[in-house]
Amino acid sequence: MSLGRSLKALYEAHMKQIRDQNARDDYVRDEGIAIGETKKVIGLIRKKMAKGMTVEQIADILEEEQALVAKICDFIQRYPDWEDDRIYRNL
Repeated sequence: MSLGRSLKALYEAHMKQIRDQNARDDYVRDEGIAIGETKKVIGLIRKKMAKGMTVEQIADILEEEQALVAKICDFIQRYPDWEDDRIYRNL
């Protein structure tokens, strides 16, 4: 009987470890997607600015918050040598 309980406890601990790892993997994947999407938006904003578009026009075309677009545009104007990754890290 006690052997059964011990095995059950080991099994449950193992299954908890698997569930926890799966949850961590899902979180990392979702964060990676979000980071990638944000960096893509930064690149698109940079291209739209190069074409002379305003913050309002860019926000409308990309369907993004005007405040976010304005902040990214400000970084791009103040630090033109920064890459998209560095802008992302400073948002």
